[in-house]
Amino acid sequence: GEFSSAREQLRVGPLSTLRKDVAAATELLRLERPSFERFEATAVLGPLEAMDRGLRECQKGRCSTEDVLVDIDMLEGGLGDILDPLGRKRAEADPPACLAPQTEADEDCNQLTL
Repeated sequence: GEFSSAREQLRVGPLSTLRKDVAAATELLRLERPSFERFEATAVLGPLEAMDRGLRECQKGRCSTEDVLVDIDMLEGGLGDILDPLGRKRAEADPPACLAPQTEADEDCNQLTL
């Protein structure tokens, strides 16, 4: 029923590539944050595994949906731990157009006016 559908979403839905996405983020952030793989990645993959186990137990009628909701909250927190540094890294790689003029018309963008 409902729990089977949720577990299926973990396997073929948007979360199905989360492990690969975390591995890619690890590669990007490894130099800046040597502890990334040990802490932040675990903060995502641990709750993901716990959520899958919890849903499996719910399928068998031996769970509390509150436990699964806690796992989801932990997963969201772990994703924030990854998305924040990735967002900063992207902002560093892609400065605003005003800071990196692309055309001659943009050259005046960085000049200060008093």
